[in-house]
Amino acid sequence: MTPSSLQTFVNQVTTLAKNRCGNEFALLVSSIRREREMMLSSTWKPLEPEIDTRNEQHPIYRDIDFDTIITHSSKYLPESEYVTLLYEIADAARNFGHFDKADQLLGLILRKHAHCCRRAFLANTHDLRGNLYFYKNDLENARKEFSAALALFEAENDQIGVASIKNSIGVLKVEEGKAIEEAEKDFLDALAISTKANDSYLLLRSKLNLANVYVIGGDLDKALQYYQEIRDDVGNNENEELLANVFHSLAIVFKFKKEFNKASDYLSRSLKISNHQNNMHLKALSYLEQAEVYYHKGDFATSTALATTSFQIFSQLGDRLSLADVYKILGMINRDAKRFNLALSYLENSLKINEEFSYPLNLGETQFELGQFYTITGDFIKARAYYNSALDSFRQINANGKIRDVQKAMESAVN
Repeated sequence: MTPSSLQTFVNQVTTLAKNRCGNEFALLVSSIRREREMMLSSTWKPLEPEIDTRNEQHPIYRDIDFDTIITHSSKYLPESEYVTLLYEIADAARNFGHFDKADQLLGLILRKHAHCCRRAFLANTHDLRGNLYFYKNDLENARKEFSAALALFEAENDQIGVASIKNSIGVLKVEEGKAIEEAEKDFLDALAISTKANDSYLLLRSKLNLANVYVIGGDLDKALQYYQEIRDDVGNNENEELLANVFHSLAIVFKFKKEFNKASDYLSRSLKISNHQNNMHLKALSYLEQAEVYYHKGDFATSTALATTSFQIFSQLGDRLSLADVYKILGMINRDAKRFNLALSYLENSLKINEEFSYPLNLGETQFELGQFYTITGDFIKARAYYNSALDSFRQINANGKIRDVQKAMESAVN
């Protein structure tokens, strides 16, 4: 994170705490901050002389501010209001990509304050924590948190909560490499519940997830129809986060359709919202997709710059599965630029990480690009082996569009 993004995050946390704790709390935090900066600015020095002191001070100051706010706000609020503040700050931390801080706060709620929380609030806490683990590719803990949330919502007979968790579990099944029909069932269940309850947000979210499944299955026209319908409805709903995801998904469809200018335009729209909301994860994903779009347009310099930027953010977020995608794009760029040693290094890095997580869609995509690499370099035995591996990966989840792409490439390589 840059010093400016750290400052923006702490400013948002400060505002959330001030709104709940009042002016006396705000004066206390400001006083502590002034005394701290006077002391640290005059006395703190790095042990290593080559370290830029100013760059090192920023994260230290911000972490001190964060801990000070969490500690002292508890003295100004009843416990039931304090846990609400912790949840709000955890949600802000998630958006800014401070996943460890968000997990710390949600864990604090569940360990120390569960006794004063309603079941629905605890369910939402488990749901948010499950999403954090999902972003960090910790799918086992994500499933545990989503299961805990589902049990609580069912105990409350909260159908909207059940629909929300079914969406989360469906997305998790896609990531775990289950057949897309399994995830589709969860999304259809969520769609039925949200339709009956007339909950517009959940209805749109369920449709978005269904459309994403149709993309994986290769039914791009059906997915596009859903996305365009959602785009029109969400515009009326004024839900920026959902709209950013719709723009991002539309870009992916147009990328697959090879309509790269349209794809780039939708990614720019998604990025604009992500920047406004400080949603670091979606921002990095959009940079990554934009990098692939520019790769297909033959602008390798811009593609490399975008991929490198996304790599930096994913590294900070601890999202290794997305790092594998960045390595894949860098491998494709250097393969087409005939820097074969560098290309193979990047593609093998991608393969290693994807094998570690065993996510068939990403793994199959990297295996396919390795097949392309060996086709270009003339080693058709290795090319066929990787194409066959890609087919196995895609068949595991019934990614029919991807299967057709591999089969077409294999026919071209033979001929």
